[in-house]
Amino acid sequence: MPIADGPLAFHANLNGHLDVSLTLQTEIGNRTREQLDHWSRLRSGITSEAALQAEQRRIRAAVDTAIGGLPPAAELPGPHYLPGRLLGDIEILPLIFHSAPQVAVSATLYRPTGPVPQTGRGAVLITCGHTDAAKADPEYQRLARRLASTGLVVLIFDPIGQGERHSYLSDPSDAALPAAPRPTIAPGTTEHTYAGVQAWWHGQSAVRYFLRDALAALELLRALPEVDPSRVGVTGNSGGGYLCCLLMAVDPALAAAAPGTFVCGRGHYLDSGQRQDAEQILLGGTANGLDHGDLLIAMSPAPVLVLAAEYDFFPYPGTLAVLGDCNELLRRCGREPIALATTANGHHYDDQLAIAATTFFADRLGGRVHLSDPGEPFPVVDLQVSRTGQLGADDRSQKMIFDELPGPRSGVGDRCRDRAALAWLDAKVRGPRVLLDRSGRRWFDPVRIGDESVAQQGFWWTERGIVVAGVVTRPIDTAPRLLRVVLLDRGIPGLRADDRRATRTDAATLFLDVRGTGTALPHDREQKDSRDLSGSSYKLLSDLLWLDDSLQAGRAWDLLRTIDLVADGLLPEVSPERFEIIAEPTQAFTATIAALLDDRVQLELDQPIDVDSMISNRLWDDTDGRWQWVLPGWPTRFDSKAVPDLLGHRLRIRPTAGR
Repeated sequence: MPIADGPLAFHANLNGHLDVSLTLQTEIGNRTREQLDHWSRLRSGITSEAALQAEQRRIRAAVDTAIGGLPPAAELPGPHYLPGRLLGDIEILPLIFHSAPQVAVSATLYRPTGPVPQTGRGAVLITCGHTDAAKADPEYQRLARRLASTGLVVLIFDPIGQGERHSYLSDPSDAALPAAPRPTIAPGTTEHTYAGVQAWWHGQSAVRYFLRDALAALELLRALPEVDPSRVGVTGNSGGGYLCCLLMAVDPALAAAAPGTFVCGRGHYLDSGQRQDAEQILLGGTANGLDHGDLLIAMSPAPVLVLAAEYDFFPYPGTLAVLGDCNELLRRCGREPIALATTANGHHYDDQLAIAATTFFADRLGGRVHLSDPGEPFPVVDLQVSRTGQLGADDRSQKMIFDELPGPRSGVGDRCRDRAALAWLDAKVRGPRVLLDRSGRRWFDPVRIGDESVAQQGFWWTERGIVVAGVVTRPIDTAPRLLRVVLLDRGIPGLRADDRRATRTDAATLFLDVRGTGTALPHDREQKDSRDLSGSSYKLLSDLLWLDDSLQAGRAWDLLRTIDLVADGLLPEVSPERFEIIAEPTQAFTATIAALLDDRVQLELDQPIDVDSMISNRLWDDTDGRWQWVLPGWPTRFDSKAVPDLLGHRLRIRPTAGR
């Protein structure tokens, strides 16, 4: 038997047998397309007005579930207007309005100054994409002026994390930092994801707070004395196009909409290989039949114009496919089709799309088509409403997304509630799995390690498309009745033959890499660390959340399924009667969930799991990869501090000296 005295890691592609870096991505793609096909078949049976109305109700309910419901309404102060300026026949007014108590929103109102028609004016809300200047971005200033020049009232506001609404600002009492507020978490997409991960834990999408801002902005427009509240529309592009689509589903009073440079369908966007920031993830959206086209259908019979860029990274062929499917359904039901305007450019709300949108809204909302040159945009500071440049620095009592999230469950001792929580956890972990009739497995030739042990590499399937890898070590001359399953922070790639855990003679030891860890790390096209919130692991987690699944639930399943397979003879020459799981810190949650769901298991950790620090701290540590633990709904059902009590004597905390 060969002797190994160095690394016990696999060679590339599981010793040349399988590229496990792609298996998770492939299976997520397969599951996504199966769901998309399922819902497409159901939509193909919609052929009547009554059936379409029922589908629209289903879509609205699914959106509400996916975002975690809209925040409750509250009594709010009226808007505060700052001195404005005239630009031709348009008055441009900076203002602050509130979407919730202690949630101020910076905005700009573009108000035509001519005589108000007897029937009132139409109005348009612009929802910004991910630009730093937000409402003051030159692209949006030109669009707002074009729309206002037709006689429409226009409102545009800064989204959370952009413009004057950064959520994570430096502490003014820190003398080492500049006096002017600066973001401690990068604004825009980075902030959206940083706050959005915490919202995911609670079964929410952060977009519920973006929607609340937008709905308050629409109410502000409808309350203006010159505006006809029945003639209010919305347009936006990129992330603002996404928000525009959601508004089309949640606000049935909208009179017209023009979502831009976003609509392409989940399938085509999945093919692009790109990630999206956290507020653009609809929890369970794909599993519950929500795709881009569904959001468009929800708006019918009100008119919709989709704006698309032919060279966008939101795939233009997907735009055409979505509109083709939507319009076929609307045709069957006798409804007006969705229109399309395009530009032969990239990802911008450029002048060509702005002109198309202006013509559309003027026609649908009662303006006059007047396509004058919008002129030079104002400097950003000229549209500023805050004293410091940030509303959160002007008033430190302002609430951000973190401040509005519920705290974790506290308290123990409610046995009924604990049983319900464990039943929920079991369904989350076991529910979405597709098992193979017989699990494939492959074991490689054993090697000798030390004087009394052998090691053997192998891999096996825990469900359709998902492969995990392990190295089992065992004493040469005895048949151990105890199996220790070890989950390492770095996984098997960091395992060596001289690791004292590999050469113990009192038990067999299985070093296991569950999905997306160690040997099974997903391929990252940009070679980013798997702990990076902008890498492949984050994208795969996001794609799983669309499927009402998660990395964490899947990893716990891999561990539980492996234990079941071991009990059924998976390991060569090892037939254990008892199981212990030993997990290093980043793997502790996976091991804890498995122990909660399988009372055969003894659990050994460095310390009890700490989920609360990720949920309860405004600035949580996003560098160690524990964001991959996200399990939506956990904090409402489990008090993490009380989990040791649920495990009782089956949990052992390693003494510090023994680590």
